[in-house]
Amino acid sequence: MSFDRSCPGHSAGEGACYHGRRTELAEEVLADFYQARDIMQAARSPGGFGDEGNTRNREPWETEDDTRLLNSYFRTFERLNNKSEFFSQLNARRYRFLALFGEEAIKPYDESFRIRADVIVAVRMLVTQHQPNPRGEALENRRMWETTIGWPHTQPDPIELRLNQVIEGIENICRPLIREIAE
Repeated sequence: MSFDRSCPGHSAGEGACYHGRRTELAEEVLADFYQARDIMQAARSPGGFGDEGNTRNREPWETEDDTRLLNSYFRTFERLNNKSEFFSQLNARRYRFLALFGEEAIKPYDESFRIRADVIVAVRMLVTQHQPNPRGEALENRRMWETTIGWPHTQPDPIELRLNQVIEGIENICRPLIREIAE
């Protein structure tokens, strides 16, 4: 029996601790991605509560209707911003995941952060490019940005499809390792 220094306090054959670390990280990362998907879906929900969106600075030209609409867009950003600590932890695990699983395995991380950035940019564009009665290209842009933030809920929802592809990608990496331990 040999003592594996990489796994203090455990007797194991060479590589067993490495395999255990990979499995543990795979479980944590998969759970994180499920949570990230739920956060993104909740943030994009068009329904609002109380004073959500009120942290946005109101412009002097805004009517009450403008303020209600712009605050309702902005609450999507607030919801994501309120989860910034979670997304920081998710990003921190990215580097451990890269170290243990390789460059190809972090593609779901990259796409997840692109999706989040796309939603945040859409909110900013809706707020900064607001026109009370948009026409032509302005109306097309507004509809595209609204779709990105989940307004209206369209089928198929392009952001939901992308999130599901991210989940599928991370499951394909993590599940085989998790199943191996469970068996």
